[in-house]
Amino acid sequence: MVEGDESVNSVEELLEKYPPKSLGRIEQEEKEKLRKLKEKSKPLSELVFTEYFKVNDVLGENFSVIHDSGIVGNYSSGYETGYISKLTLSVTPSTDIPVRKLSFQGNADVKAGDFISVKIPRYKIKEIEDKRIMMDIPEKLYFDRDWKGKESAIEIKIFESDGGRFLRTDRAVDYHKFMRD
Repeated sequence: MVEGDESVNSVEELLEKYPPKSLGRIEQEEKEKLRKLKEKSKPLSELVFTEYFKVNDVLGENFSVIHDSGIVGNYSSGYETGYISKLTLSVTPSTDIPVRKLSFQGNADVKAGDFISVKIPRYKIKEIEDKRIMMDIPEKLYFDRDWKGKESAIEIKIFESDGGRFLRTDRAVDYHKFMRD
């Protein structure tokens, strides 16, 4: 008798009463789940949205980039290799979204009072590992998500303070990761 199941008297009866799924069936179910997940995912370029804002405040920061090639003796062999510029904008959206802060990796000639059009990537990532193949890099699938209070902009189009004439466009360093020309 099998412990915990009084109606089964042997392993054979247990297997007959509760047949295991075949590996092929499990693999097919996993493939179907992955296919459905991939159908719902989108390319990054389809997850970039344009929104309009009035700029309330601008903070521009520059950071030095240090390349550290290791420690030699008691000294670090690190050295400056350049600078990274970042803008943080306090904004008021023209639509009913919760975004109040924008970060921008790069420089833009934006100032308080400007009206801007901004491209914002809005996505979440799901990484899929293929257990049949020993891969170090999982496949990435991208899905839409809700707006956050702080978002990252990849493009800023600046208009005159009265919302009139278009002045210029600035793109972040990672713009081409998201957009195809």
